[in-house]
Amino acid sequence: METGMITTVLLVACATICIGVGIFYYFINNTKNKGQLCILLLGIGGGIWALGSALYGNCTDDRLAQNFFCMTIMGFNLYVIATVIYTACLIEIRIKGFRLMAGLGILTSIVDGLSFGSMQIRHFYRINGRTCFTTEFHGIVFYHWMYILLCFLFCIYMAVCWPKKTMRKSLRKYVAYIVLGNTIMFLSAIPDTLLPFYGIKSYPSSGYGVTISFLVTVFFSIKYETFGISRLTVSDYLFSQIDYGVLVYDYQRNLILRNANADLLFGMNVEQPFEELVACEGEKEEFAEQLYQGKLEHCKVKCLQGNQILSVTSSMVCDEYGEMQNTIVTLVDITYEEELLERLRVSDQAKTDFLTNMSHEIRTPINGIMGMNSLLLRQIDTLPREKIAEYAGNMQRASRTLLAIVNDILDISKIESGKMELLCEGYELASLINDCYTIVASNCKKKNLDLYMEIDENLPSILYGDDVRIRQIVNNFLSNAVKYTKRGHVILKISYSRIDEESINLRIDVKDSGIGIQKKDMENLFQNFTRLEEHKNRNIEETGLGLSLTKRLVDMMHGEVQVESQYGEGSTFTAIIPQKVICEDGIGDMKQIFENYELSVGAMMPVPQFAGVHILVVDDMEMNRIVAKEMLLQTGAIVDVAGSGEEGLTLIKEQHYDLIFMDQMMPDMDGIATFEEMKRMNHQNKTTPVIAMTANAVKGAKEMYLQHGFADYISKPIFEEKMWKILERFLADKQTDIKAEHKIAAEESIETEESLETEELWDRESLQERFPYLDTKQGMSVCMGDEAFYFKILKVYLKDEMVDTLQQDYEAGAWAQYQIHVHGLKNVSANIGAMELSEQFKGLEYAIKNHDIPDTDYIRSHHDKVMEAYQELLRRLERDV
Repeated sequence: METGMITTVLLVACATICIGVGIFYYFINNTKNKGQLCILLLGIGGGIWALGSALYGNCTDDRLAQNFFCMTIMGFNLYVIATVIYTACLIEIRIKGFRLMAGLGILTSIVDGLSFGSMQIRHFYRINGRTCFTTEFHGIVFYHWMYILLCFLFCIYMAVCWPKKTMRKSLRKYVAYIVLGNTIMFLSAIPDTLLPFYGIKSYPSSGYGVTISFLVTVFFSIKYETFGISRLTVSDYLFSQIDYGVLVYDYQRNLILRNANADLLFGMNVEQPFEELVACEGEKEEFAEQLYQGKLEHCKVKCLQGNQILSVTSSMVCDEYGEMQNTIVTLVDITYEEELLERLRVSDQAKTDFLTNMSHEIRTPINGIMGMNSLLLRQIDTLPREKIAEYAGNMQRASRTLLAIVNDILDISKIESGKMELLCEGYELASLINDCYTIVASNCKKKNLDLYMEIDENLPSILYGDDVRIRQIVNNFLSNAVKYTKRGHVILKISYSRIDEESINLRIDVKDSGIGIQKKDMENLFQNFTRLEEHKNRNIEETGLGLSLTKRLVDMMHGEVQVESQYGEGSTFTAIIPQKVICEDGIGDMKQIFENYELSVGAMMPVPQFAGVHILVVDDMEMNRIVAKEMLLQTGAIVDVAGSGEEGLTLIKEQHYDLIFMDQMMPDMDGIATFEEMKRMNHQNKTTPVIAMTANAVKGAKEMYLQHGFADYISKPIFEEKMWKILERFLADKQTDIKAEHKIAAEESIETEESLETEELWDRESLQERFPYLDTKQGMSVCMGDEAFYFKILKVYLKDEMVDTLQQDYEAGAWAQYQIHVHGLKNVSANIGAMELSEQFKGLEYAIKNHDIPDTDYIRSHHDKVMEAYQELLRRLERDV
């Protein structure tokens, strides 16, 4: 065969390959896009190019050879236009140059067709059975060559620009191969485009070059998935990328194919028979038969290697004769779903247990209330007063039990739903400890238990946190200890350790000598509705929510709960809670507070008598003056009051007093300044004891007041017991006999303590219903249990509102006056039982008091909120008093 014929055959083969691959690539994909259309055009353009080269080389007629050469030029131009559009699709940028290149390509095709088809610029020769040519230079050829140069420059631009436009490494590699292919194409065109101008006979090497360039473009487009997944690659892609395992077995049950997820599930053991890799219900042989027959559907098995729970589905692939060819097994890891279902089952069981427990726990107090109420209604006209008080007390206790159950359930529900929020603010630790002591002391007294308190005197006096929830934690520990201790003692120990300069770990330990906890019960101790050894403790009123709620509250505060117990000997519950420190002053000795406990639980104490004794009370807050005066008048004393330091000094000049009470925090002239001025004056009270009154009874306060010359100090709020001790200490020689009515009252109190306690609780409950936003127990304690007096100080609180005054101080930045006024509002709010508002005023006070420079950021961020709460309280009192 001649060389020319071989060349022709090769070029026809190249043309066939280009056109065939282009059409196949385009139609094999279900989705069509511009990129795939460009590949099709590249294939057609390359095919026309190669085919034209084959045909003109086989012609013996010059005119016909000229026409086939024009066909070659058309194929070239189509290939270049398609390359421009394809590149634009890949780079995904829009510039006028692309449109210009495409437009020039179309124009060039038209010009080339008209010129090369009619102009005689080529001279054809037959050499070795093939037609070749040489070319004369002409202007139209210059245009054509300029277009080729632009195409070459475009390739260079593509090589530089494309890598900057994409972050994908695969596309960067792809551009390198595209540039390489186009470079081969341009170089291969030199023998049949450039050399003929120099009289060298042409050779159609460009037909080979365009085929190589096109195949490079297509091959690497498929390799790098330039336009995403296609029908050619989707099967492999899915097989490798799906997030569950796939195993393929032949008809002899041999594993022939698996994906990466199957390897992760079974590791090196994957080659073993599938039934040996999992644990299934029933017989292995039966399971294997159903598996390989393709009859399993969502069958749950357990992977022996990793303990995952798998959902197995098998399907059988048959040949054209209906005989089994392969079995495809899909493995879905449903471990998470199974664990979730298990948690839901546990939750559902907990709800069932909840209904069972609560139906019993709630019915018990309700039955008590209904029973006592029925007895009371039937015998109301004949029952003695003591019996009515007993029934009322029983109903009150049952109501409180019911309310405690509901409150615990609501708190648990809030925590579980994520709606429980911690309300952090500054609080006095001494007040918190006192409140907890007050609650537990009466319960210990009823059960003849000894209550011991071990409080670190160096504990910071003012902390920042949610004191309401901390009270709840301490009370739950104490309540639990008292309930499960039949004899012996309960110990509350509070200490701390440093975290850093601004924070401490508050440690709360409650130790009892109760029944203790068995080791096997420890893990269930903090579960909802758990009651340990219920058969032994069924007579104990307990919902099983207290410790669970306590644990969750401590966890919310990023703290820790610890338990130590010796069965039969007792337990120690510990909560360690991080708290920020506001005031570093030590809390001091708490013994005096605990000694005054009897007052706070409402025991009726005999009132000492000091008939004719003259006492002066100096305080800028009218409510404080009224409370102190009413308290002192019970003793038979003559009481004068002064609303400022200057007014007090005026009275001191004019009268002799046996005792003077001086408030420390007053505007213009505070207690210490007033006392210093008093010492410099000439008057009749040089030897009269002066008692400082303060709400800031922290460690070191007593020493400070004694150093200034005060005889003693008394902390606010002032209870009767504290006042009587002061009077008995400094006026012992002037004390007279207790009034007969007070003696009788004291004796009756001792004889009917339980009945009176019940009656008092009933009255207090009624008062609490009228003022649910106040701690009426606190208010009534200040008012010595006198309800009429309590209403009197509520009216004074309304009359002496300081909204405008406080706002003026705030706007003027008069922080000294502002501190005095919020200090006073803190005290009088506590007197009426507005404890939350009192704590808020305290935060504002300490933002000034405990800083060298007032913490104005804190004040400005809290002032409006506190004022809003203050005005809301005034509106409520205006409505209810």
